[in-house]
Formats: sequence, structure tokens, C-alpha cells
Amino acid sequence: GPEKPLQVPAVRSAKLDNGLTVWLVSEPGFPKVAFTFAAHGGLAADPADRPGISELLSKTIDQGTRTRNAKQLAQELQNAGGDLSANFDKDSVGISTVVLSSKVDAALGVLADILQNASFPDSEVTLAKRNLTDSLEQEESEPSFLARRAMGKVLFADHPYQVISPTKESIAAATPGDLRQVFSQRFRPDQMVLVAVGDFQNEKMMEIIKTKLGAWKAPSHAAVTAPPPLTKAPEHAVFLVARPGSIQTTLELGTLGPRESDPDYAATEVANGI
Repeated sequence: GPEKPLQVPAVRSAKLDNGLTVWLVSEPGFPKVAFTFAAHGGLAADPADRPGISELLSKTIDQGTRTRNAKQLAQELQNAGGDLSANFDKDSVGISTVVLSSKVDAALGVLADILQNASFPDSEVTLAKRNLTDSLEQEESEPSFLARRAMGKVLFADHPYQVISPTKESIAAATPGDLRQVFSQRFRPDQMVLVAVGDFQNEKMMEIIKTKLGAWKAPSHAAVTAPPPLTKAPEHAVFLVARPGSIQTTLELGTLGPRESDPDYAATEVANGI
């Protein structure tokens, strides 16, 4: 049959007095609501001596606050019908969940507590560091991971975008204090966007958001700065990563593509899809 034109959902955009950007997409019907909070600053903003600490932060941000431990946070979100997931990439780090629309008030209360009061308990950080080290060792046994890490270095040289993961050294050196410092710098209302999609009325949802997050204040210290622009094209060459004993060879070809802000970015995505 004929293709149906894409019906883009209506997005209500607003900003709280504390600087928090809010995007609301009301889709009445199926009784669930998805929340995503994204903070500016990801792998490219990690300290030079702690590369990849964003990944460790994502593993520990839900492991306790000043008033709730990890078990309480998990149970309260599960009572609302959801689980918390943390995510990170080159330029952002955040948390998200999907809950029952009838439990939005309770769920936002838990999320607001994490965003403002994540405590990174010593014991939980120690466990997360051990687990992340084990995971990294497993990844480093995969040729594809070694190729991606090498490609990052080839494409971006010393630019912060070269980092794709932590190192064993950065994991070992990271402390709960480091995580608290990174968290304080990035998780602030003036550097964050909240996207809510689901079964709600915009006005009522804004009231709940203001109640739960309106009193959140941005700290006085400086926020994360954007990474510098790339000034050098990658070298046109062949690079080899030796891995004795491999029974297969991984090949990767790459160069720089359009930025997400470039006008032809969407067309490039479509072209790749085709």
C-alpha cells in the first residue's frame, strides 16, 4: 500500500525557573509514561586522568542517596511499574525509566532524589569497580572492541572524542569522591533536559515536575564545557592492531561524518539505512 506520512508528535517545550528544560509529549491511551533525564557532558568531558569515568558513574548513580539505599530505590521504582536504567555517550549521561501513568508522582519523587542526592556509597563503588574491570577484561578479549578503540584514536587523535571506554588504570584510580565531583558538575538543572512521553495531560504533568524539581538549584561552580572543535582530518592510512593467536581478522573503515546539527545529518542517516 501507499506510504503513510510520518505523524510527528506534538512536543510542548518549557523551562523551569532553575533552568531545567522540559519536553512533554502527551500520548493518551496506553497507561504508561517514559521519563528520560539527560545531562550535558559524557565521555568527552571526563577528566584526562579518569577517562571513561562516565561509565562508572552510570553504574553507581542508582546505588543510594542521602535517604534511600540501592534496594529502596529499586523497590520504589518497581512499585511504580518500572526499572531505572542509566546511559552515557560522548556528550551526555542520564537516567531513564518507564512507569505506570497512575504512579507518576511517586516515580518522579524517586528520580528527583537520585538527581539531587546520589551519594555513591563506598561499598557500592568498590563493587561496581570490580564488575566494570571484569567487563572491560572481557571486552578487551574481543577483536571488535580493540578495533573500535583503535579507530577512536585514529579518527580523533588526542581529542576527547577518542575515548570509548574506561581503562583498567582509570577504574582502579577512581574514588567515590571523584564520582561525587563529576556528578555535582553535570547533574544540575541548568545543564539538563527532561523528556516525558506517555499518558498524561501536559498541565498536570508540569505541576508535578515543578513540585518535585522546582526547588532544585544549580551550584555556583562552573558547568561542563563543550569539547573543542575538531581541527584536523584523520590520517588517510592503514593501521594494524596485532593480536597473536586470533583465528579471525576484524576490518574497520572510517572517517568523519556530519554532525547531528548539520542540515544533511538526517539525510545521511536515511542513506545509511538504505
